[in-house]
Amino acid sequence: MKVVAVAQAVLFRRMRAVMLRPHDKGLIATTLNFDYEVRSAKEAFKEIPDIKIEADMPDLARHIIGMKKGTSSAEECDDRYEPHSPS
Repeated sequence: MKVVAVAQAVLFRRMRAVMLRPHDKGLIATTLNFDYEVRSAKEAFKEIPDIKIEADMPDLARHIIGMKKGTSSAEECDDRYEPHSPS
């Protein structure tokens, strides 16, 4: 149906707004931020200087990314903080 639900949950000792959406046989919760919690892009990036990028650098970056990219899965990741029992 391409719909989501918005709910509230206590996470990290704070009430937070979350978006719930279906995924396979379960749900994924994504935390949402209120407008006062989000800095403007102008403020967040004001200290980054303007620089001139050499003409060949974007092509070089694309080449490096193409050589290094790969695939991974969640099963390959190890959560050191919340161990999960084997399925």
